[in-house]
Amino acid sequence: MNAFKQLLKLSNNFSNLSRCTLTRRVDYPRYAQAHNISFNPLETHKITIADIEAIIAFQDLPPFQVGDIFFLYTGFIDALETLSEEDSVS
Repeated sequence: MNAFKQLLKLSNNFSNLSRCTLTRRVDYPRYAQAHNISFNPLETHKITIADIEAIIAFQDLPPFQVGDIFFLYTGFIDALETLSEEDSVS
């Protein structure tokens, strides 16, 4: 098969799969608050795969698909922005 036919076959396969990429925001602080889980975003806190699956169910997110972007929101930046300049340096 020549290169043009291979490229055409490849593009036809992709056209059947085309869709927009979705960013899926999995919100740990909201889940933690709803389930009375105490944590500080500025300290080490383990978030397991089971936790992530529970958060996805809690948020009622549609199933993830190939190409989706997984974003785990932990609240770190928001917590960092509330610190005084003196605290954020240390």
